[in-house]
Amino acid sequence: MKKLLTGVAVAAVVLGSVQTAQAASVPIWIGIGSAAILAAGILGETSDIGDIHVGNGATDLPLSLTLGAGYYNILNDKGEPGHEDRDKDGAGIGRVELRFNEQFLRIRPFIGIEANTESATYFYGGGMLDVRFGPHFILSPNAAVGAYFNGDGRDMGSTVEFRTGVEAAWEFDNRMRIGAAFHHISNAGIGDVNPGVETLTLNFSIPLN
Repeated sequence: MKKLLTGVAVAAVVLGSVQTAQAASVPIWIGIGSAAILAAGILGETSDIGDIHVGNGATDLPLSLTLGAGYYNILNDKGEPGHEDRDKDGAGIGRVELRFNEQFLRIRPFIGIEANTESATYFYGGGMLDVRFGPHFILSPNAAVGAYFNGDGRDMGSTVEFRTGVEAAWEFDNRMRIGAAFHHISNAGIGDVNPGVETLTLNFSIPLN
């Protein structure tokens, strides 16, 4: 319980700094994702509360192939004022992700690639934290970093882009998952411009072992 309370307190402190991050043009999802991962590391091995379980514990994790499809620029924010991509609308997006069957400090690593119908491509790797509500429903905050190539799509201002977000999924008895994920992708201000973009996808995770 002490570790749990400490983790919650640290998460609150980090989330409290989100306003400062926003003032520096750092997206709010980066603060939220960082808080979740930081709290996960502190929670350690004693973070179960009733039917809520942080991490997968003794549960055997499968090596999973995740396929996703959805909408790129779901918030239709039009990009930064004065930017060449200001008037571009959304696009379709597809994703292929490999989620490993190991976890470190309750963080499950993954690698992936996603591309949209405007030929923009993003290669990434990161980690996710499963928070289980009962035997089937899972909420998974996650964060990643990778290389973005805009093709004919939005110029994101930097090759290095960060992705943060959350997935809500239902896991079946055979370990297959179906869920929806919302993500924010941006360069956190390291590029000359930082238009950012949001995606919404429907994901299917298929166990490979």
